[in-house]
Amino acid sequence: MFRKIVAAVLVMSVLFSVCSCAGFGPKTQIPDLMEIADQDAGFYYVYFDIYDGEKLTLIYHRAGDRGETKKLNKTVNSFLECKGRKVTDWTTDKIKYPVYSLTIRPRMVDGGYDGKGTTVVYTNGYLITSSGDVYKCNPDFKPFIEFDDNDYNREVEMEDLTHSKDFRPLSYTDSKWNTDMLLESSLEDGSFAPGVEVETEKVGEKDGYQFVQVLIKNNGSIKWGYDDRSIFIRLEVKVDGTWYNLYHDPSIDDQYTTLPGTNSFLNPGEEMRERFYTGLYGTLPPGDYRLLIYGQGGGEYNYAHAEFSIE
Repeated sequence: MFRKIVAAVLVMSVLFSVCSCAGFGPKTQIPDLMEIADQDAGFYYVYFDIYDGEKLTLIYHRAGDRGETKKLNKTVNSFLECKGRKVTDWTTDKIKYPVYSLTIRPRMVDGGYDGKGTTVVYTNGYLITSSGDVYKCNPDFKPFIEFDDNDYNREVEMEDLTHSKDFRPLSYTDSKWNTDMLLESSLEDGSFAPGVEVETEKVGEKDGYQFVQVLIKNNGSIKWGYDDRSIFIRLEVKVDGTWYNLYHDPSIDDQYTTLPGTNSFLNPGEEMRERFYTGLYGTLPPGDYRLLIYGQGGGEYNYAHAEFSIE
């Protein structure tokens, strides 16, 4: 009898494991959504995109008065309560159209804005979060598909999803980079600033934001200048020996910057120590990266670059 009980328990354990991977496990609240729900927001910025395989429809929901603000907040809060079953069987070949992308940014009650939000992508019954986790669920997107005169909307012809940062969560799931959802780097040797050397000194974090501290040396023969604002910094990730472009995280305000922004110049023979924050790219997962600093020398626009790793 004991053996039968043990065998039954083992069978149930295996079935539970299989069901969980297939999307039949217990439903749970989704951490990425709960994090937004826990913030004391007075209003939400809501960006909703639909890609049908040929064109991209962009909808920015805007409230015209307090009544619409209340209605929009209610819609968002309802979505944030969405529950799903965490799964591990997701692969990008399961993508089916339409594909939805929803970005939510909270504006705080006191009128401030900390730049933190979340983006989720939904396709074929799978909800992919900003953190790369995947859930089987069936959220109601109907309120976001509908729009009125106060909302901004337009259609864009687009060949594939890799050209839109709004589907960024598809690029990193199951703790790995999905290169079929990333654009390969187009930079060549001629794209780099001649004589400008950048040495990575430190990779760290301050006030919740990652940074890369570098030493920039102008070993060339001409003056070279750059803008140290985050929006002029590009990042690439190296996967299997190939560099790929990374998009800004759409859940972070495009105007968000962790530096005040100053123009810096290096004459030949000069060097400068600089700390660049990568806030616009969200939290970077472990991997090998390349920091690209956009600058100009002798009338030519180019990049200085430094490689670094995150363990």
